[in-house]
Amino acid sequence: MKRRHTITLCVAALLVAAVIFYACSKKADRKFDAANSSANTERRGKLGSAIQARVVDSCGSCNRYFNGTHAGTGFYIYPDIPLNLSCAVDNSTVSLGCTYYDVPNRFTIYDKNGNVVVTTGWIGWAHCSGPWGFSVTTPNVETFVSFTYSLSLAPYKLRVETKVTGGCGGCSNDAGCVDADDNWQVYLTCVQPACDPAIDPDCHPEPPECEDCYKYFSATHAGIGFYLYPDYTLNLCSIENSPVTIGCTYYDVPNRFTIYDKNGNVASTTGWIGWAHCTGPWGSSVTTPNAETFMTFTFHLSLAPYKLRVETNVVGCGSCSSDAGCTDQDDNWLLHINFVTQ
Repeated sequence: MKRRHTITLCVAALLVAAVIFYACSKKADRKFDAANSSANTERRGKLGSAIQARVVDSCGSCNRYFNGTHAGTGFYIYPDIPLNLSCAVDNSTVSLGCTYYDVPNRFTIYDKNGNVVVTTGWIGWAHCSGPWGFSVTTPNVETFVSFTYSLSLAPYKLRVETKVTGGCGGCSNDAGCVDADDNWQVYLTCVQPACDPAIDPDCHPEPPECEDCYKYFSATHAGIGFYLYPDYTLNLCSIENSPVTIGCTYYDVPNRFTIYDKNGNVASTTGWIGWAHCTGPWGSSVTTPNAETFMTFTFHLSLAPYKLRVETNVVGCGSCSSDAGCTDQDDNWLLHINFVTQ
């Protein structure tokens, strides 16, 4: 009887030990699974954050164009433009290409403390007095300035100023003295960390051979009469049978934008766009709002390379209309190409 009791106790003890071992084993498994789950979640979180940041464009001011226009006589400060450079590499160089159109401008970058980081000073071409002094003589091409990006001084902001003298018959017939409105453009570039397609599935480096992909074009011409800009051959890496969209903007003087295929046939054209109640190649007048006019064509590799042609006609001061398109003495335009890449 005693022996049978002892055996029963031993069996019970073994059962208890087995239960404890199983519980500990499951607890350890749960810890291991939790650790793996946490690590996986962290990895997914890091990758997910990188993808999300790229999708929501957390670095919205990097490698971007800015432009503005103002109609009115006298000194004018545009509203400050906050710059989101959050994806720029700390202590790297941020560059700005600043272009005035007709009326002088001053472009200035301020840090978060309100200190001037860099400025172009006054740029323009005007032999009449203003905040620039007695005159200012800067060729109508981009003026470049740069500064060193510091995360501790961000966010930065861009301030643009102008002085519109306005009206024909001033002390000078320079466009900077007689033009009745202001137009400008800034292109900002910054150094960003290189993405790695091996670890970031949202990383799609632009093919180096596609140099006109999502590119802006702009030009200016000073002189009276009809003018044909040199043709520009477009290097497009678009997908066969996909649409190519082109946004075209005139400034003051009318323009016509046309795309030709390799055989010289017109692929697409805006026709004449502008705002001018005076005679020109557009006819007796042309009335297009000063906003982007879009044209599209279907890309065919067999018809490439395509080329861009831009035309204008500068009437100058003293015409039958006071529209800027009739009185302005030089031409400026901007064009943006967008298409589906390989």
